[in-house]
Amino acid sequence: YMNPWSFWCLRLALRFVGHLMIPTVPFKELFFLDTAKEFRKALKMPLIYVGGVMGSGSNGVISNCHNSGEIVGEDYVGGILGSGTGLTSCSNSGTVTGVERVGGILGNGYTVKMCFNTGMVNGEVMVGGVAGRTNGYLQNSYNTGTITGIKEVGGLVGYCLKGNVRNCFNTGEVTGSELVAEVIGSNNGGE
Repeated sequence: YMNPWSFWCLRLALRFVGHLMIPTVPFKELFFLDTAKEFRKALKMPLIYVGGVMGSGSNGVISNCHNSGEIVGEDYVGGILGSGTGLTSCSNSGTVTGVERVGGILGNGYTVKMCFNTGMVNGEVMVGGVAGRTNGYLQNSYNTGTITGIKEVGGLVGYCLKGNVRNCFNTGEVTGSELVAEVIGSNNGGE
């Protein structure tokens, strides 16, 4: 049995470390988990807020970053940032795979400027070459990677909620079943 405080501490530690040594009950031995993904699987936690640079962040700007590794998660999955705001001059060339709110640069959030994606992006709902879902500014950014999803799939943005997309383009292949477009898959009040 793990009390709620211990469980909370382990969840918090997961956000900051990639390797953890976890004692087994009744503390007779230690087992080593190579990745945060294995740790979450051991605790039966969903893979949410997954990014190549940061999983989640809202106060600040992430700039001049690049990811070339494979990113795998379930919800809020991005090549650079899973969920948050403030991305400038970032790029992704790695494959990004998730289920919902999956983007080559940003899974969910706003304010993306001068960023580009060349990697493949695979998901189910709200899948985009630059952002899976955004409700803010997407400016001077582009996608050349292949984008695959089921619903709300776009070459730049899967789902745009009252956002502003300016001076952006897509040349990558976009495939899906419902609400699929070369630029924005689904637009709800955006420009």
